[in-house]
Amino acid sequence: MKKVFFISIIAIIMIDCLQVYNIYLQYKNYTQEQANYITTTLKSSIDEELSLRSRRDYSPDTLGQQHCYFKIAKEIPKETPKEEITDLRGYDVKLLKAQGLISSSEELIQLASQDQQIQKGHPLDITILDTIFTRNLNIQYEHSMILVDKNKNVIKTVGTKNIPSYWVYSKDIAVNLANPRFIRVAVFITPSQFIIQFIWTLVLSLLFVLIASICIGYQLREIRNRDELLKNRELTVNSIIHDLKAPINSIIALMGVIKLKVTDESTKILARQIIDKAKLLVHDIETILSTANNKPRMILNREEVNIMKLISLAKSDVDILYESKEHTITIDDKTRGNQIVDADKMYLLNAIRNLIENAIKYADKGVMVHISVIRYNNELQVCVSDNGWGISKKDQKMIFNQFYRVPHEHGPRGHGVGLALVKYVIESHGGHITVNSELGKGSKFIFNIPFK
Repeated sequence: MKKVFFISIIAIIMIDCLQVYNIYLQYKNYTQEQANYITTTLKSSIDEELSLRSRRDYSPDTLGQQHCYFKIAKEIPKETPKEEITDLRGYDVKLLKAQGLISSSEELIQLASQDQQIQKGHPLDITILDTIFTRNLNIQYEHSMILVDKNKNVIKTVGTKNIPSYWVYSKDIAVNLANPRFIRVAVFITPSQFIIQFIWTLVLSLLFVLIASICIGYQLREIRNRDELLKNRELTVNSIIHDLKAPINSIIALMGVIKLKVTDESTKILARQIIDKAKLLVHDIETILSTANNKPRMILNREEVNIMKLISLAKSDVDILYESKEHTITIDDKTRGNQIVDADKMYLLNAIRNLIENAIKYADKGVMVHISVIRYNNELQVCVSDNGWGISKKDQKMIFNQFYRVPHEHGPRGHGVGLALVKYVIESHGGHITVNSELGKGSKFIFNIPFK
């Protein structure tokens, strides 16, 4: 249960982290978009400031206005012979692009115009440019405008002088060619602006995290309630099973007294058989309790056991139990005399009897059960096969789990305990058990037991 809680808490933390990371990515994307917007606004503001300087001698614009004035090239010498004409053929456009001064031929014309204005004594006015830039921004950011030389050394700053490291910078925009200088803008994009713009996205993200946490919490509560219910049921069942030992032990004791007092030999044999079966039942109860308590191994009373005699005894028990159902049990001894194993007689007998009983129980009348025993390296290998109903591949993965029952529509209903006990007994002896089965063709259970 603790593992389930731990995994669920990790899942909630992971969901929270993913949502936080998603919001962080959205914020980074937002700041990048704003940086691009600031660069675009800066370019248009530089163009507007250049237009103001270019037209100050004739038809000047006022701040906030921008008009275009053009003449047909062939008419320029006639109408304005005194105007200066700049020849752009001397500029290497590819080189200027490589130097980061321009990104298009149109920008070359603008920078040439900037150089003309500087030659006329009208240099760029960064204060006016800052005023135009501030007016053109849709969102009023706290910002600084910086003029730098070609080595990126600061020439002049308008606004905050000590710029924090978390401010966002625009691209450097060239403002002349002859003596390259650049304008950049540093802007403080506050998280509140991002929150205002993406409020519904953030609300939905938080709502998703809340709903996911509530759902996981609800599932955890249900799991905890079911776990407590199962533990209470298990405790009750274990108590009942444990209490069964007392009357069975009383039967064993009483039958022992009867066996001592009777003189008839057949009655003594019958009493001894009853005592043996009662002891076997006590072992079954102890095995169930050990399995239910998840003990890694049971306490074994090891002794030298003849495996073939044990199989014969189990066959005899099952023949009596299923006398009314037609069946055939055959035993094939391939041990070549190596029949002795170091094992707990009662527990191993119970395991073998369970396998034989299941072979008859889950089959039609006339079922054939074959038991073969061979020596395999330093182990004895016991194989119990039948031609019964068989087990599906899906169920084969689960049949050794405690309380798992293979569904049979018209067959007998088991309790999901027998094969779990068999596996527990075999593994406690240092062996292992496997199953190979196919629906409609029967099953084969194979277990190995070490000699020592």
